[in-house]
Amino acid sequence: MSQGGINVPMFISGNGVSRTGTDENLITSTDLFSTIAQIAGVSANEVNDSKSFVSLLSQSETIRDFQYCEKDDGTNNLWTISNGVYKLFKNANGNDEFYNLNSDPYEQNNLLKGTLTTAENSIKTELETELNNIRN
Repeated sequence: MSQGGINVPMFISGNGVSRTGTDENLITSTDLFSTIAQIAGVSANEVNDSKSFVSLLSQSETIRDFQYCEKDDGTNNLWTISNGVYKLFKNANGNDEFYNLNSDPYEQNNLLKGTLTTAENSIKTELETELNNIRN
């Protein structure tokens, strides 16, 4: 659920891959399903929360505005959502966390332990709204 487990490198090469360098898209592991399906000839480029990133193999574009992850192992029940700069953890027990990944990439300074700026409050609300849209 932390950046060390979610923000990991992915390398792609092969026939049809013409782009080089790095890409900052918010790709999730579920996106592999739609991507492989589209490469295999399935016409849908999005299934549930899986978005194909086939277009990224040859061009630069944004395919996703938010990255979502959840965990329910019987002990912990949490969800996280990020817009690439800010990340919000929602915990079923109410212990929420909010981080600025640009200034705190290792998620050490929970912004909810202090006073949020107006901009941070707005972003937190936006993330909560998107999280509710995904989960419902």
